[in-house]
Amino acid sequence: MLMSKDHTSVVYDNLVIEAGTVGSIQLQKGQGTLKRGAVLDSNGKLLGARTPSLVETFVETKDETYDPSKTYFTKSNSTYTVASISEFADGTTYYERVSSTSIPTAAYILCDDTETEDNTTVTGIVYKSGTFVKNSIIVASNYELTDQDINDLRKVGIFVEDAQ
Repeated sequence: MLMSKDHTSVVYDNLVIEAGTVGSIQLQKGQGTLKRGAVLDSNGKLLGARTPSLVETFVETKDETYDPSKTYFTKSNSTYTVASISEFADGTTYYERVSSTSIPTAAYILCDDTETEDNTTVTGIVYKSGTFVKNSIIVASNYELTDQDINDLRKVGIFVEDAQ
């Protein structure tokens, strides 16, 4: 039986200065074990050199008449199909494809070590806000945290400071 407890020792957290909001995100598959303190991008991937990705969305056309130089789409059950038309049909909604590039940005810090699967995404528990020790956060081995990354984290409520 424990009769007394030592209350004089303090255990410091090397990562968290001030905890903030915690939530969950889908982590990209095939990343191996991600360590507590890993900085994750907006796609759930360990922060490293980022490659722009093409993002395609569909918007309802604002054209009032058929334009033969464009490709129009119809939508059925969230699936877009090329519309084989030579003029607009009454009562049909048409869509146009809009493409843009997206570069993932620093967005989260992982709360706990998490093993990612090779074939499926897994859920990771992350800090969505708070203040963290700069030299305790982790990025990809071939990458260094940049001022832009720190700025991106700040925009979502994550602050990075030097240890005191």
